[in-house]
Amino acid sequence: MTGARTSGKRMTLRKVLEVARDRQEAGNLPGARALCEQVLAAKPDYGAALHLLGLVTYQQGDKPGGIALLERAVEAVPRDLQLRINLGRMLQTGGRAEDAVATLETALALDPGSDEARQLLVASCRILGRQEHGQGRLAASMRAMKRAIALAADDPRAHFQYAESLLLAGNLVRGFEEYEWRWKIEDFPNKPPELGRPLWDGGAIDGKTILIHPEQGLGDSIQFCRYVPLLAERGARVILPAGPALSGLLERLEGASQVIGLKDRLPAFDCHAPILSLPRLLGTTLETIPDRVPYLSPDPQAEARWAERLKGLSGLRVGFAWAGSPKHPADHRRSLDPALLRPLLELPGTSWVSLQTPKRHDDLAAFEGLELLDLADELSSFAETAAVVANLDLVISVDTALGHLAGAIGHPTWLLLAQPPDWRWLLGITDSPWYPGTRLFRQPRPGDWPSAIEAVAEALAEALRERLGAEAG
Repeated sequence: MTGARTSGKRMTLRKVLEVARDRQEAGNLPGARALCEQVLAAKPDYGAALHLLGLVTYQQGDKPGGIALLERAVEAVPRDLQLRINLGRMLQTGGRAEDAVATLETALALDPGSDEARQLLVASCRILGRQEHGQGRLAASMRAMKRAIALAADDPRAHFQYAESLLLAGNLVRGFEEYEWRWKIEDFPNKPPELGRPLWDGGAIDGKTILIHPEQGLGDSIQFCRYVPLLAERGARVILPAGPALSGLLERLEGASQVIGLKDRLPAFDCHAPILSLPRLLGTTLETIPDRVPYLSPDPQAEARWAERLKGLSGLRVGFAWAGSPKHPADHRRSLDPALLRPLLELPGTSWVSLQTPKRHDDLAAFEGLELLDLADELSSFAETAAVVANLDLVISVDTALGHLAGAIGHPTWLLLAQPPDWRWLLGITDSPWYPGTRLFRQPRPGDWPSAIEAVAEALAEALRERLGAEAG
């Protein structure tokens, strides 16, 4: 083997590479790089040297450079398992999930018993599935997730991601089955408490008392409490725990026998179920979504009080909100810059009511100089918000609890949706099977709020023309 020098001594290239590896492991990356380059100057296609130099380059912050060196190394020694694994890891963390999957598939083929290759491949499939889902490529997303599940049948995150793609594609039966894996995710919120009573299995419930406990967001409770009347029709007595924001609204829900506080002592019950498990337990398909609206209603006295309060608003009365809870994992996608809505508020013949809660003082600066009624400080609960909405002509909102509330009380609602949207809004449609009367305005591509808002502006201008025509007639 051709020799090289280190510390004044002539050594074999293999020995020089061993010294370089020692330096790399000790954190002396410049020293390791110098020796690798010395070896490669003598033997440019030396796979082990390309491999080590690639690792050093990646560690020094040059991810593309490190990946390129490992790709060259693979050409030189295509059956080196650890090289393939390291390249797959780099591709995964370097944002090239599809290439990572292909590389790690080859690594696993080299050694089907390699746990390291298998685990990395599962993780890369999940990442690829998320990326494809994020671009609305559901078939590709589901292929990636099915591969992850085939490799790791008990991986709850793979099943959960698969569920979201299935649901977004409209396959509710299979989607809600897979959605049950959410409870096996360690940090998933609102796990069913240990209540000493069985979970309902969807069987006969006539004469029994069932506790339906909330989970995830307030909008989820508003959307899926529609199943309570169906349980009551089957002869069940239904208990609903709820926080102060929702309790007043849910007390008016048909079929709710008792609404209790989240921290109240539990009354006697026979079984229980998480609220988002009800679609699966009741066999919901896209065609059998319970779409009877309104299924929630405002208090008549509160509605009358707000009618008096809002009687001075002229033209088309529009309530709106531009942001959801910052705690939501996808809030950065579903919320928008309120300044983008300014052209809507400038349309003549409209009166605008901010239903954005809690108050966002900095955001309100986007509407400076415009007439706007901000009710953030007065909307203490969804029951109060429902009474306001009932006195408006239209609600325009991003995907947040307000949109669910307006849809649930059967009020005209326009939703601004990110691309891709949350699974419940499906793809490629302008209406919602969950909320008849709700109209969907979608980003044509991820992040493109201006186009979606332009479509809203055109629809709003048309609504104003129709209103003026009706008034003139």
